[in-house]
This record gives sequence, structure tokens and C-alpha cells, in this order.
Amino acid sequence: SANSGVGGSISLTVGSGFGSVGGSFNIVGGHMIGNHNMVGGSVSIVSGFVSHGTGGEMLIESGHSINGSGGNVNIKSGYGKGQPSGSITISSSSHISNGSSGPITIESGDTTATSGDSGDVVIKSGDSSNTNSGSLNFSIGSSALSSSGDFNVDIGSSGDGSGGSIKLTAGSSSALGGGIYLKPGNAGVKGSVYFVNPLSGSNFGVISDSIIDFSGQSTVSFASTSTIELSASSILTLEGSNGVSFANSYIYGYEKSTGTVGIATPGEVSINSQAGVITSESTSLSAGANDVIMFYNTRISPSSVILISTGKSYSCAPVAKKSPCSKSICFYQG
Repeated sequence: SANSGVGGSISLTVGSGFGSVGGSFNIVGGHMIGNHNMVGGSVSIVSGFVSHGTGGEMLIESGHSINGSGGNVNIKSGYGKGQPSGSITISSSSHISNGSSGPITIESGDTTATSGDSGDVVIKSGDSSNTNSGSLNFSIGSSALSSSGDFNVDIGSSGDGSGGSIKLTAGSSSALGGGIYLKPGNAGVKGSVYFVNPLSGSNFGVISDSIIDFSGQSTVSFASTSTIELSASSILTLEGSNGVSFANSYIYGYEKSTGTVGIATPGEVSINSQAGVITSESTSLSAGANDVIMFYNTRISPSSVILISTGKSYSCAPVAKKSPCSKSICFYQG
């Protein structure tokens, strides 16, 4: 200790080796062998405390190599026979006054060499032969009075090559493959999933629990080599300010049905579908005669356009006319 100035140092150095292996340096806590629920000795390495200023740093660094590979740094918890192995916790200290707690940075080294890549960062849970493998959880801390933190995954830029991708791959299985779930936060105004333009940084698309909106794009294409299905349990609306184009495609599968006049009520028929065939009560009409049919269809609204085709392609086919009554159709024999 020192009343003023710099505290004393302790340096422990093992012997160097020439042409072989340098000496090792081991710090081992005491072992315990005996009854159950005993605890082995701990090993604590603590940097210096200060009353004002910055506490001492702690550096754990493996050996360098001039012509070979640098040494590894291994941090490994102890195994347990019949019990879980020990855990490893890396955390910065909590801040008890004004200020922020310290960050934690895990990064591989940079490289300026003309060949060789910078190191990978791999975070992986253990494999399991007979039970479930471990989960990998990334959690952002909660905030009682302010906003919770963001979760950012940023890929480095590239000068001459391709920008890196972000890939989310669920697990495969012979029974059921894993799913990928995107869940926005819940609040008075629920969160959404946004698609951001890489150049402008503005949102061009959003998916929420009520809308799928890509109005920020001039053109959006949905393409498939086979079939695309759009379905709704109630109403499906197609709307375009300049019209809806089917691009000269073959349209089929309309809702259709048939009905015969007079089955339920004389002179009336009901067909509640987009298209259908009506069979008249009259087997024939003389010249100048007419057949008035009261037609009911719940698919028709006041703004609907009704297309009617009658008879066959010879000269005396009947002519259909809509009567002043909005529900009646008159058939006249020419």
C-alpha cells in the first residue's frame, strides 16, 4: 500500500524456453474430497480499487508468435458428475448512482494483411445426444421510466466486394422443422415490422396485425411458378386508382348457380351468386308476348351492372329488358 503515489507491483514470471516450450504458470484453488455439499477453494484475481478516478485494469492475454499461431485463451467452467456443470457469467458492474453501467464488447481482431480474413465470432450452445440442446437467448434489459434498449445487428460495409447478408435459419428435423417468428412489441399502439430503403433510410413497407402496406413503392410484384392464393374470411377487395388489370389473362372460377322460376313462388326466382342460369316457367312465348320474372340476388347492389343473355342464336330469340321495378326482368318474344 501507499499513502501517496503509486502502489507496489507484483510480477510473477515463469522461465522462458529456447527451441522447445516455455514454462507454465498455474494458479489452482484447493481441492476438497469428502462428504457431500463441500466446496472447492476459489481463485480470485482482482484489480486495484481507487477512491477517485479509474480502477485498475485487468488484462488476460495469451502469448504472441512471430512465425506461428498466437496462443489461445480458454475460460471453462468445471464439470459436475450427475449434476449440472458450472456456469460462466461475464457482466459489467451495476451503477448505483448517476451514470451508466459499463459496456461489454466481444470482438475478433482486425487484420490489415493482403491475405487472410479477420476472425469469426461464434456463440453456440452445446450439442445433446439424448435430450434438448441448449437455447441461445439475447435479451434487452427493461426500463421502468424510460425506453428499453434496441437490438441492432449491423453488417460491415465492403469497398469492392459484396455487402454481408443476414441469414435466419430455423432447425431441420425429420418430424417438424422449426419456425421463424417476428413479434413486434405490445403497447397501446402495437409495433410493426418495417422495411427500410437502404439509400434513403425511409420506410417503404410495413406489416402489422391489421395491414400490409407497401405504398412507398411504385411497383410491388408477387410472382410464383405455380399458384398464388389470396383469401379472406369475409371480403377481399381489389382496388386501383387507375383500374384493376388482369393483364389479358384467362379468368375463371366465378361463383355460379341455377334457378327455375316459380319453384317457391310463381313468377319469382332467387339466385344468390355472381352468375347463373334461370329457367322460365313459360315453355314458349308467342310473338309480342312477354314473360315477367321477379329476380332476387343478394350479390346485386344499386351500383351493380347486370349482363343478361337469352335464347339461342337464331332470329326469333327473346329480348330481355329491365322493367321500371328494379327487381323485375321482362322477356319479350320478337
